[in-house]
Amino acid sequence: MFIGCSINHVVADGASFWHFLNSWSEISKGSSYLSKSPVFQRWFPDGMDIPIRIPESCVNVEQNNEDFIRPPVLERIFHFSKENITKLKAKANAEMGTDKISSFQALLSHIWRSAIHNRSFDPDQETNYHFVVGVRQRFQEIPDNYFGNAILGTFVTMKAKELVEQGIGNSVW
Repeated sequence: MFIGCSINHVVADGASFWHFLNSWSEISKGSSYLSKSPVFQRWFPDGMDIPIRIPESCVNVEQNNEDFIRPPVLERIFHFSKENITKLKAKANAEMGTDKISSFQALLSHIWRSAIHNRSFDPDQETNYHFVVGVRQRFQEIPDNYFGNAILGTFVTMKAKELVEQGIGNSVW
């Protein structure tokens, strides 16, 4: 019997979630020890000063949030077929003269260029594209049974005209 379980990505990633479920399964089967005990020790790449410490003087704990009105959530779901993603990847690699652009990179680039094009940005306006990269497999220092979120936030900045000039009119959907 399983009642239900969920996890917030702020707390842990998918690998940690499955590690938790497998550990729970071992305990439910009567195991006296876990085959892979979770590692809770936090690790940060050299030179990173994280977590960021916010001085208490900057935080108003008594602030009342009852007056806060949430803006409406706008959502749109797009489906890209495997064939179209393959075309996007081939086009991106051909334009760059390489074979190192992944399907994921090609799709993100396409979405970013389309959003900038459709919003009619000023050509000289800088745009930022923020995204999160999973680093669990990229850092040897992170053990397989690390419980938490192994991600790094990053962003790319370009001027709107640089994006539009890169062939937005020939988009593959």
